[in-house]
Amino acid sequence: LEIGLKRFADQRARSRAAGEAEDAAFKEEFMKNARKVFMLMDIDGSGSLTEEEIIRSLRYEDEVKDFLSTCGSPLLVMLLDPKEIKKAMVDIDKNSDGEISLEEWELIVSVALEEKLTKLREERAKREARERAEEEELTQKFLAMARKIFEMIDKDFS
Repeated sequence: LEIGLKRFADQRARSRAAGEAEDAAFKEEFMKNARKVFMLMDIDGSGSLTEEEIIRSLRYEDEVKDFLSTCGSPLLVMLLDPKEIKKAMVDIDKNSDGEISLEEWELIVSVALEEKLTKLREERAKREARERAEEEELTQKFLAMARKIFEMIDKDFS
């Protein structure tokens, strides 16, 4: 029993470490893509995005459209709609200079990232719960079979 408990604890620790590594890799890739998209939109290289740069990049850069539509930020999704760009920019532009700086961009992207990480963790927890339930079911079946075998062998019922 002690060995089984130790194995179970080791497996949970490995699973937790794997989950943390998965989260870290996802976060790194997501932020790398977010910065790349920012740079694609920052046509003049000023370090901030104007409404015109956003509109132009949406016209010519599929990668920008793909990121904005899948990043998970309702505000960034609004940038895809020409009628909503001004409103989205006002909401994202914290210092009210009429442009979205890299810092403001990363702030809004990090909120979307946390929401995506939360969903990933929830999905992972559900998957792990299903796996534990399957393992428990198999364990119970094994124990039931072991009892039957024991009863078949135990001729004197001792």
